[in-house]
Order: sequence, then structure tokens, then C-alpha cells
Amino acid sequence: MLWLFLAIASSSAIALVFKVSESRNANRFVVTAVNYIVATTVALGLWLTATDAPGSPSWQPGWQELVSVWSGSQPTWSSSVIWAMLTGGGAGVLFFLGFIYYQVSVRKNGVGLAGAFAKLGIFVPVLLSFAVWQEAPTLGQWIGIGMGLLAVLLIAWPTPDARRRRFIPVLILLSLFGGLSEFSNKVFESQAVVDAAPIFLAVTFTVAGLLAIVTAISRAARWQRSDILLGVAVGIPNLFSSYFLIQALERLPATVSFAAFGAGTILLVNLAGVLIWRERLHRREWAAVIASAAAVVVVNW
Repeated sequence: MLWLFLAIASSSAIALVFKVSESRNANRFVVTAVNYIVATTVALGLWLTATDAPGSPSWQPGWQELVSVWSGSQPTWSSSVIWAMLTGGGAGVLFFLGFIYYQVSVRKNGVGLAGAFAKLGIFVPVLLSFAVWQEAPTLGQWIGIGMGLLAVLLIAWPTPDARRRRFIPVLILLSLFGGLSEFSNKVFESQAVVDAAPIFLAVTFTVAGLLAIVTAISRAARWQRSDILLGVAVGIPNLFSSYFLIQALERLPATVSFAAFGAGTILLVNLAGVLIWRERLHRREWAAVIASAAAVVVVNW
């Protein structure tokens, strides 16, 4: 349980650092760039220090082997490296957009709702897996999807406070890009060997980091020390949330781990928002948060 709690704490820390970043008007592109520089460095370090790392791939046969994998053959090391580079590039774009919209959502909607809708992105890979691989959702997943839609309706339903309704598209885009980022992991895994995962992550983080750097430069952003430190502060929990979750998955059933990870993050982020920043949620927003947490539990059970 310790590993699971550390995973929840690390995942929650990402949203909380974003709250600090947005409250200080930090440049979100600089924060995102530094975050991915840290993540890329660690991913490369994991690969270079692996004692059982395979040798160099064979590029020319690798392309032919990759075509065979698409036809149903087993993936090889060479085909997996090529696939990691191809999918990692697209995943990097999605990760970049997901992080940007996470920060925008924290500013516009508060850390609680942003954290809840970030976790609702789990329904995107469920539905896409059904469309691509005909993996039909179970009854529990359909119920969870319904709860997720309920959470969206609770937030989007017209209220006297019209200002809040303008922020709904930001939350939906946060869930969409977050979910597509998760789906990219499954796309990579479906056609590759697990040993190539560090390469996939390194390419993903590198592309996301380069996009953030180019955007920051094009906007003439100032690389202030405070923004750089906030980027490091995001990058560390961003990395360890995955590391601790993997450790938890080795000790607990996946259904328990994913359900507790998603719901625990939603609840912990909202609790911190209330206690630390005195964020006030209306009854409908609290209902949406609870529906989000329940949906994440049910869809993973």
C-alpha cells in the first residue's frame, strides 16, 4: 500500500505545483519545457543504466519486421525501436497539449476540478480500444462512462454564473488530450516489446519538451529562475507517479491499483485545494468531483 500511496501523492503533487505556478503567473511553456527536460534525462538514464539492455537495432530489417508485425507477427527488438520512435513523436504532441491544458484548467477552474477532469481522460482509451481493437467495454466500464458523462453534465449545465460555463471546453480538452496521451501508451505497447519502453518515453518527452521550448522562444518568454524551479518541481513527481504506480502494480491487483490511483488523486487534490487555497466548490461541482472519482473506480474494477 505504501507504493500506491506514494503514487497518489506524486500524481496529486503535479496539480498542486501547477496551482502554485499559475498563482504566480509563471510562464507555463517554460515550466512545461523544464518538466520534460527532467523527464527525458531520467528516461535516458534508465535506458543507459539498464544491465540487460538489448544491443543496437538493425534498421533496414527493422522496417520489414515492423510491416510483418502489423500483419500479425511477433514484434522484434529492431521493429520495436522504430515503432517507439514513430509513436513517441505523436505522443509527444499529445503530452505537450495535455500539460498546457492542465495548467490552463487549474487557473480557470481551480485545482480540484482540473484534477478530476484530468483523470476522466481514462474513458478515451477505453472507447478507442473498442473502436480500434474491438475490445468491448464491460458492464462496469459502461457504468463508469455514464458516471463520467454525469460529471461533465453537472459542470456544463447552465447556471446563473455564466462566466464558469466558458471554461467547460478547457476541461473537456484537458480530458481529451490526457486520454489520448494514455491511449498512445497502448498503441506503442500493442506492437512492441517492453524493453523498448524507455526509448518510447525518451522520444515522447523529447518531442514534448522541444515543442514547449520552441513555443516559449516564439513568445519571447523569459526563462526566470522561479519558472525553471517550478518545472523541476513538476518533472520529479511526473516521473515518480509512474514509477511508484508500476511498483504498486507488482504488489496489488491492477484493478485495485488503477481505481485507487485515480480516485485517490481526485480526492486528495480537492482536499488540498480546499485546505490550502480555500477553493470553494458549489454543490453541483462537489457532485461532479464525487461522480468523477466513482467513475474512475468503477471503470477499473
